[in-house]
Amino acid sequence: MSDFKLHCFALSGNSYKVALFLALAGVNWEGIFVDYLNGETQNADWRERIHEQGEVPVLEHAGARISQSGIILDYLSDVTEKFGPRTSEERREIAIGA
Repeated sequence: MSDFKLHCFALSGNSYKVALFLALAGVNWEGIFVDYLNGETQNADWRERIHEQGEVPVLEHAGARISQSGIILDYLSDVTEKFGPRTSEERREIAIGA
């Protein structure tokens, strides 16, 4: 069983960023394909089970579901202790995209 599950689709640059982080960090993860282009995220069942607003990517880890790639990447840098900022100044630079 994977430590991390990433609901994603190949054409999403935001999904790619998170998948790349997971791959480079060397963690045990599983990609779960979302048929976004055919409206899977508009399905009421999907919204109830995965994300109520139908956003992708969604990361599942330790009982939490997290959306928004920037927030996911920040979370991953904390829990994996990889690729994160070394100082509070670097954290702010990352947050504003400097």
